[in-house]
Amino acid sequence: MVKIISNVKGDHVEGSVELAGNMKAIVSELVNAIGSAYLQIGAQDKRAAQAFRKMFTQFVTSENSPMWLEDSCDGVIVNASIVRAGKLTSEDVANAIRCGASKDVIKALLEEMDA
Repeated sequence: MVKIISNVKGDHVEGSVELAGNMKAIVSELVNAIGSAYLQIGAQDKRAAQAFRKMFTQFVTSENSPMWLEDSCDGVIVNASIVRAGKLTSEDVANAIRCGASKDVIKALLEEMDA
């Protein structure tokens, strides 16, 4: 499940993203949302759709893109749950730490590993 809410008021932007499910489902829903936006833009203006595609490709693939910077999401709140079959591993916890998970989330993951 992917839920994206963005509110723009003048120069102020607030957003929230909620993710739940396995990684394949989350990525699939994000790709479908982007594809849908591209098709809607293209229905209104083909040149705008081409520009969207070019900018989005650069945004995702460039090492220097703000997408990959930790401080680029000011005002965005992300709640993510990756649900998987099987036991959690220390690599799962390390990934959560690298992604900036709160100490409460890390504690819950460690407790789940011990269960």
